[in-house]
Amino acid sequence: MLGFIGFIVAAVAIGAFAVTAYDAYGELDSGRRNAFSAAFYLLSMAMLVWAGVSVGNDVRVTRTLMLASDVIVAVATGYMAYILLADRWQPWFAGPFAVIGAGLIALRAYVYVPQAFVSDGLLYFNLAPGPQAVIVGLFALVWLPAEVVVARRALSPQRLPGLQHGVVAVFLSLVITLAFLLSTQRASGITSSFVAIIVLFLAAVAMNVFIACVGNNTKRSAPHAVKSVRGK
Repeated sequence: MLGFIGFIVAAVAIGAFAVTAYDAYGELDSGRRNAFSAAFYLLSMAMLVWAGVSVGNDVRVTRTLMLASDVIVAVATGYMAYILLADRWQPWFAGPFAVIGAGLIALRAYVYVPQAFVSDGLLYFNLAPGPQAVIVGLFALVWLPAEVVVARRALSPQRLPGLQHGVVAVFLSLVITLAFLLSTQRASGITSSFVAIIVLFLAAVAMNVFIACVGNNTKRSAPHAVKSVRGK
């Protein structure tokens, strides 16, 4: 039951982050902003799937749901990859990405079959070395660089001095914690990962709200500044 509650709370925190990120990062181009929010909506959905796995105890259902969550994370990773390539993106890029994603899912379904299990209410992902390396690599080489791109493009150092580095630090911590959750085999590691993920995403939500408020205040003050200049 602890795992179910943890995944549900994490899903809500991640969903709140996706909503507030869309409002906060208004300086991003629409393509990147939509992709960023969509990726975290999907990650929140994956958490809900894992919550469902946590309360079940059927091997077939567990394997099916775990494979479904892998598909969700793969699509979310595609959105993050788009953020990295948006400046050079061509419509035909979708084809190779779809082939690579389908290949990875096929390997997951037929070669590296999900071996996750539930014990004492906690979900153990029990990843083999191959899938574990792929997932950690995707978070390190796709998710983290994409988040850095978003932070640099959305947070102007002139408007929000110093906050850019804080957001990047939170993003880095989130990537490390998510990778740890998916790879740990200890109950204490899973529990501490839940706590860290929830706290970090709530901190990220608070920063997003602050960024959005600063942005709104800047927009409101801009017309007054223009009027005062014209008055002079």
